[in-house]
Amino acid sequence: PASERIFKYLHLAPCEVDVLYSLFRTADADNSNTLAVGELMEFLDLKHSDFANRVFCMLEYMRGWHVSGSCDFEAYVVSVWNICTLDTDEFRDFVFELYDADESGYLDREEALDLVVDIT
Repeated sequence: PASERIFKYLHLAPCEVDVLYSLFRTADADNSNTLAVGELMEFLDLKHSDFANRVFCMLEYMRGWHVSGSCDFEAYVVSVWNICTLDTDEFRDFVFELYDADESGYLDREEALDLVVDIT
C-alpha cells in the first residue's frame, strides 16, 4: 500500500510505525480514524490556540490537501516527521510562513502582533 511506501521512504521501522499508530489511536478520542486539532491538543495536554490551528492548517497545506481540520494516520505520521526533522532555520522559516498571511516576505505590524499574541 501507499502508506507502507511512505513509511519506508521516511526510514520508519515497523515498530516505530506501531508506536505512532498507538499514539494516534489514543489521541483519536471520537474513534473516527482521523485526528482533529482539538483532539491532538487535548492528548498533548496543551491549550487549544490560534497558533495550534495555524500549524495544523499549514501541515495540511504542505500535504496539498484541502484544509479539513483533521488528518488521517498517514498525514499524522508525515506531519510529525516533518516537524521533528526541521532544523532551527527551517523551523524559524516555518513559523514565519504561518504568519506572513499576504506572502510578502515580511511581517507587517498586524501579522507580527498576531504572532506575539498567539505564542504568549
